[in-house]
Amino acid sequence: MQPSERVPLDARLPFFFGWVIIAVAFVTVALGATARTAFSLMFPPMISEFGWERGLAAGAFSFGFMVSAVVSPIIGKVMDLRGPRFIIEFGALTTTAGLLGATQIASPFTLYLTLGLLVGIGVNCMTYSVHSQFLPNWFVRRRALAIGIAFSGVGVGSIVVLPWLQTLILSEGWRTASWQLGILILVVLVPINLIVAKRPEDLGLLPDGEPVPAAGEARSSAREELVFTVKQAMRTKAFWVLTIATTFRLMVINVLSLHFVPIMVWKGLSEQEGAFMLGTMALVGIPMRIFLGWWGDKVSKAKLIATGVFVGAAALMGLQYATDLWQLWVFVLVFAFMQAIIPLNWALIGDLFGRRNYGTLRGVMSIIYTTGTMGMPVFAGYVFDTTQSYSIVLWVSTLLFIASSLWFANLAPPKPQGAAAAPAPAG
Repeated sequence: MQPSERVPLDARLPFFFGWVIIAVAFVTVALGATARTAFSLMFPPMISEFGWERGLAAGAFSFGFMVSAVVSPIIGKVMDLRGPRFIIEFGALTTTAGLLGATQIASPFTLYLTLGLLVGIGVNCMTYSVHSQFLPNWFVRRRALAIGIAFSGVGVGSIVVLPWLQTLILSEGWRTASWQLGILILVVLVPINLIVAKRPEDLGLLPDGEPVPAAGEARSSAREELVFTVKQAMRTKAFWVLTIATTFRLMVINVLSLHFVPIMVWKGLSEQEGAFMLGTMALVGIPMRIFLGWWGDKVSKAKLIATGVFVGAAALMGLQYATDLWQLWVFVLVFAFMQAIIPLNWALIGDLFGRRNYGTLRGVMSIIYTTGTMGMPVFAGYVFDTTQSYSIVLWVSTLLFIASSLWFANLAPPKPQGAAAAPAPAG
């Protein structure tokens, strides 16, 4: 090595720099996902203060998903041009603006503008949608494990941040909780995401920390991957089976993301008890996500997801008839298993179609499933406003989970014409 040559820090670390990327993603997802889930905590006191119907208020949550669907192709393009660092920093700033602006809510318009539009766009730029576009680039052999660790951050965010927010809401009001969460996101996420990179190759590294070969030397341990163009992938049955299965799953998740605490209140708990259960479910999901990520790298991810979603359907059916506190806790613990399969869902895209066009394919899927799921929270709010019960919502959600499970169970690897095995892209 010449004296003037300097080895970058990421190459001098005693461990693969990809794990630093995963750690940053863990914290970012923790706070980003909490910003969306916080809507569930602010939902009841906001309705009480303004006297709005649940369907109207829940519409802001769905509006955020609709906007996410519209901007997803733009985010994908910007990701290709500027990388994830720019997108995530923009998301942190936009989410902070939305949460600070929410303190001035006085009408449905300002509700939809702040917690709907700004927080909706911002969270979309910080959580699963964006991270699942570049984290798979860093790992091949341990892809599901790595994504499982990163996405388990939502559990820490829920068990640490959500109870704190609920305490603030009860003691100082939902506006105080909103602006304090906004400041937390600003001071934590903006600095730590300055080191994020899209691919290991951008830093002179290789996926999984494989040794970088000398000039002219071939990669001896590179793992062969199928490389699909976007058109090839979209012509396969596997792409549409995966998209439909994911859409059905997310239709239910979007309902529970907003209505979990109200459902627990409907079951006889206080808002604070419901928030604690929500946080506990996320906390229990942390080791489950990591374990299922490790396991998913060794067995069929599709079959494992199908099992998890079917377990979720059984949990929802049990919630329908739950009358005692212990039964509600059983639901929380069982449903946590279903939540833990989320990283496997996104790792499947890379496994089936390769790394090269992962971001674009994820963006196309996002448009489809976001469009298909954004009406569910409004539907749930309308049903409760009309019947004063979540019973119909739970039955519909159970059927959607069963349908999703069946689609995942029938997902087979694609065999498109013209696709061939090729090494993972070098850049």
